[in-house]
Amino acid sequence: MRRRTFFYVASVTAVAVLGCSPLGPQKDLTEFYVLTSAAEEELQHGVRPARELSFGVGPVEFAEYLDRPQLVTRISENQVQFSDVGRWAGPLRHGFSRVLSENLAVLLETSNLFAYPWFDSQRPELSVEVHVVRFEWNAAGYAELLVAWTLLDHAGEERKWGLHRFTQTADAATTDAQTAALSQTLWQFSELIAGEMREMIRARLMQEEPVGEQ
Repeated sequence: MRRRTFFYVASVTAVAVLGCSPLGPQKDLTEFYVLTSAAEEELQHGVRPARELSFGVGPVEFAEYLDRPQLVTRISENQVQFSDVGRWAGPLRHGFSRVLSENLAVLLETSNLFAYPWFDSQRPELSVEVHVVRFEWNAAGYAELLVAWTLLDHAGEERKWGLHRFTQTADAATTDAQTAALSQTLWQFSELIAGEMREMIRARLMQEEPVGEQ
């Protein structure tokens, strides 16, 4: 009887020790974040009627070190750090493409906007290809987006391109606020692309205007 009692007490003690030790179950501290559209309030009330032209977003590509679940912080020009707990809730390129599309839908006042891929026969009148070089929090205290972009016409011909850098400080020293600042840099980029697309539309309309009689 004493031997059975000893083994029982020893087993209970071992379980208790394991539960408090690094070998026992650990609490999952992972936090998940998403990008948000600065135009979400307007989108909730419905997108404005579609215009005549169709628009496209994609493909959207990321630098290899960014194409991962972890949030990235740049420590120096030559060093980055991956978060131990901060994760994107889904593939970053998909979230980036989604929010860029939502932003452009409002800025261009259209619902006639498509995400890559599409068939050649359904190619939008204007589309933007994106390559993200940097999209990260900087240890100096700001969010940074460095992005190369190309605008293409209905035939797939390049019409405009550029490389731009956007920065935004955060409202607070939290990962949530830092992620919101990243979303704001994406809004700034969206405003740039919408402006370039409008300029191309204006140029096209001027070419199509009939010449007046002399």
